[in-house]
Amino acid sequence: MDQSINGYLTNMKDAFELAWQVCLNNGLKRSGQIKTVVILLTDGYWNQPWNDPSPLARAKDLLAGKVEIFAIGVGSVNFPQLQSLVSDPDKHAFKLKDFTEFGELATYIRGDPYEAVWQVDGVDPSKCDNNCDVKAQCACGLVYGDYKCGCFKGYAGSGLVGQCHECTPSTYKDFDGYAPTCTACPANSGHQLTGSKTILDCKCFTGYSGKPENGEDCTIRNCETLVAPANGKITGHCYRTYGSSCTFECSEGYEITGTATRTCTVKAGDIMDWSGTTVTCTVIRCPIQTVINADPPTGTCTDPSPVYRTDCSYACRTGYNIKGSKKITCQLDKNWSPAAPTCEQVTCPALPKAAVGTYYPATCDDGESPYPTTCELRCPSGYHISYLPTSIISDQRTCELNGTWEYRASTPTCKDTEPPVVGNCPSDINIDNATSSTIRVNWERPTCTDNSGIPPIVTSNKQSGALFAAPSTAEVLYTVSDDGGNENKNCSFRITIKMLLCATGEFHMRSKEDPMRTPLVFLTR
Repeated sequence: MDQSINGYLTNMKDAFELAWQVCLNNGLKRSGQIKTVVILLTDGYWNQPWNDPSPLARAKDLLAGKVEIFAIGVGSVNFPQLQSLVSDPDKHAFKLKDFTEFGELATYIRGDPYEAVWQVDGVDPSKCDNNCDVKAQCACGLVYGDYKCGCFKGYAGSGLVGQCHECTPSTYKDFDGYAPTCTACPANSGHQLTGSKTILDCKCFTGYSGKPENGEDCTIRNCETLVAPANGKITGHCYRTYGSSCTFECSEGYEITGTATRTCTVKAGDIMDWSGTTVTCTVIRCPIQTVINADPPTGTCTDPSPVYRTDCSYACRTGYNIKGSKKITCQLDKNWSPAAPTCEQVTCPALPKAAVGTYYPATCDDGESPYPTTCELRCPSGYHISYLPTSIISDQRTCELNGTWEYRASTPTCKDTEPPVVGNCPSDINIDNATSSTIRVNWERPTCTDNSGIPPIVTSNKQSGALFAAPSTAEVLYTVSDDGGNENKNCSFRITIKMLLCATGEFHMRSKEDPMRTPLVFLTR
């Protein structure tokens, strides 16, 4: 019978007419052992044909023919009309508010003696051509009425010879009968078994909870909500579900203490908790820099702590010069930039070595002297400071802040002021018996010394052993000088030579071999 659907029109009468023709074959009654069901699903009430829309007559015919009628109304329906169509209004008439409840009703209706999909007991193997695997048996399909080889519990496949396979991990098959594959455990659950025969083997995965044994999916578990630390933040997404990770970051000038990235995990005792330790953000501090001989040694800082970006300025105490940057800044890595300066002591170079005299302290001419060292050059007896009056025998110079010695127009030295000493200066020599026109005169050279310890230079206008005219008178003058230009001219003596004049007699004459020896000579006029 051709039927058409028109909006807002409900033709239940023709529907039941069609059901009567299909089920009772023009009025033939069904055996009580054969269950025949007619299900009416409507969202309205009968209103067609206009002159006689009631399906009650055909409904009674179906009930009389052992046909069960279920009337289901969804939404706005005339529920008393539906109850009048069934044999047991309390059990066979249903009023549902929407199609979600209709799905629940379908589950309820399946709760009958034919809940199993396959029947294996008492099924003749020949129905399956005797071609079932040893792990299977011929089964009757209770839905379509077909016959197939059905694998035993824990196995799935076509059921034909060699085609029953054990259920893999996280799957199961809990009935004997045909199934091409095993049933997967509910979502987020599983097991490590093969050939599982029951859903009870399914357990929630770590981090999930639920009752998979009841066919329910396992849902992910949660950790407590994390919050950003003071002076910090959480970067990116921070979900609290199992396996989620949250990453922390501190504000500039602060450093993380604790675990920067924490993951939601399951700890001992099946407790949901975050990995690692609680994050805090602590202010970054640089170590205090002490500069020896600075004033003050720790510098003058914008923050006494000192925290990130603190500036410290340094100045050296008197007598020291700063080397490096006067200002340093605390950086994120807890180091100072630039490096702290140093205070180097002001020193003056070593004084020139003194040829004569001694420095006090003795180190003045050995190496550098620190500010404000005073060095004194002391001259020995017979010396004075070169640029000062002869009465001044010492000179003091001070190392000044600019690293130079107190100014002197010339380098102070010890100048010799004492002339050489002359000893054993010869006495006057008188010769009154010369017999020739010349005579050689010898004398002992005077002994000369100088306070410098250096033999002085000795000069004379006449030399010992020289020839002198006779008669004559000569003055011999010795000049003794030292390196300092000092002279001693206090040594002089006179040589007087006279001729011997007599008529007869004897006289003495010096021998040429030994002028000091006077042999006796007799002269005759």
